[in-house]
Amino acid sequence: MLGAESPRGPVRYLLLQVRNLDDRMRELNRWIQQTIDPHYRGFFMYGEGKGHCWSGPATQAERLQEMAGYLLRTKPDDMTTPWWRY
Repeated sequence: MLGAESPRGPVRYLLLQVRNLDDRMRELNRWIQQTIDPHYRGFFMYGEGKGHCWSGPATQAERLQEMAGYLLRTKPDDMTTPWWRY
């Protein structure tokens, strides 16, 4: 809980809501990992205590390459995608 010298008013409310969101994101991640039929193979990455623009340990270019690689691996066999390769 927030200490005796904790902020008041809107700032205190915001800090409490961020902590609540942190808890909900941990619950979401646990749920995702337990899905069975069908199992969700993706993941949810949340930076606890990070700013709202946090996008994980990868750069934006690395994240796009990761997503493009997944799409190439899981696309239908008859789909052509010459424009995806660079």
